[in-house]
Amino acid sequence: WDSNAEHLERVKVGDLVVVESAYAKSNADGQVEAHLGWKGRFLSNPVIENTLPTREELLKQSFQLTALKLLERDVVARISVCVKSLSQAKYSVKCKECAFRQDNLEGGECPTCQSTNLAKLLVVKAILDDTDSTCQGVFFSQNALELLAVKTATINPQTILELKKDSLVGKQLELVVKPQVNLSTGEIEAIVQYIL
Repeated sequence: WDSNAEHLERVKVGDLVVVESAYAKSNADGQVEAHLGWKGRFLSNPVIENTLPTREELLKQSFQLTALKLLERDVVARISVCVKSLSQAKYSVKCKECAFRQDNLEGGECPTCQSTNLAKLLVVKAILDDTDSTCQGVFFSQNALELLAVKTATINPQTILELKKDSLVGKQLELVVKPQVNLSTGEIEAIVQYIL
């Protein structure tokens, strides 16, 4: 309202804005709106001196450091581990419609839902060790590239893994993981969400 509405007209897409003392209200379409009345203040592109935490700081604050033996299925956790060994690097195909995943989808069609909307995923598997126990860690896509320290995998991923193996085995990592049960082994494996 008032001068705040006039100020908003000068804001461009991509500008950083700070809104103080606003209140939320549903509009006629049921969407939430932020209302800024006479008590409120609106600032565009304020000077901020390193007050925003980094992504790594936010993740460390959000997830408790957990031992591998205490990981629970579907409970996101932060772990500190050493790469004990690297077992596999390959491409897998995932259906974007139903999430079915397989190493090779013959014919380019999902056998579950018949969708052709498929994504090629880089997958790297490693044995992770925190001195008390071990578990398999699975790195997908960007996390797999980051682990291998490459921008893209233009050659066979297993070849990249073999070339990088010496520099990766023994490497200490801090990871945010979502534990899942491996359907083949019945054991918990750490699906890597973030490398810190």
